[in-house]
Amino acid sequence: MYSTSIYGGKLDPYRSVRTAHGIKGNRQSIVVTNNPSKIDANQILTILFPNLGANDVIVPSTVRIAFNITLNGGEDDNCIVVNNLGRSVVKISVKLEGNEVLCLDDANIFLCYKDLWKTEKERMNAIYYGIQTVNIGKIRMGAGNTVAATQTNASIARAFGNRFAIPLDFEILTEHGAVLPGGAERQAVPRAYVQRLGSVITSSDSEATYQIRNISLEYDIVAHPDLGRLMCKQYMSSS
Repeated sequence: MYSTSIYGGKLDPYRSVRTAHGIKGNRQSIVVTNNPSKIDANQILTILFPNLGANDVIVPSTVRIAFNITLNGGEDDNCIVVNNLGRSVVKISVKLEGNEVLCLDDANIFLCYKDLWKTEKERMNAIYYGIQTVNIGKIRMGAGNTVAATQTNASIARAFGNRFAIPLDFEILTEHGAVLPGGAERQAVPRAYVQRLGSVITSSDSEATYQIRNISLEYDIVAHPDLGRLMCKQYMSSS
């Protein structure tokens, strides 16, 4: 009970120093160039996480695959990519230590449907993933039938250009908080296979093609020895 004596609360024998219930650390944005760094249409993309430092913990919901996409519309000068390009994959497979923990066929249908429930603010912040107005999409891809846009939309389109991202928002990277550090005894490193078989292009030319370049893995980490030790203990106790 808090003391109300004339000597003040600081002399209360039951008083204790405030205890922090969280751990703070420096947050860093990491960009790792993938190998290979480019693929053509209908090829399978494999993403392998690099080993993390002993004190590095991945920030939930920050992992994504970023890339530049170039179009060859053939006779169609108005060729653009489909809306919500980051979800336009038909299969996602995630493996941990060689064991498949997630296999999602027709991911483009399921995940695009799920994104319909995003709030207006979430949609405004998802332009990197390809959720945008038709005209912003045209500006980003340099379509010939682009309509004059507002200064805000034009600035957004120029800022992102033809660079998009695929969010890797499966459960281990959104709910559980981290991939085990490289120093852990039982290392768990996701290999994410993103396979695209259908078209990602909206075009009147059936021969239109695309190429994906400058592929990189992007994520944020927090480096702190106590946090790394805590996450390792949690993973080891649940294994």
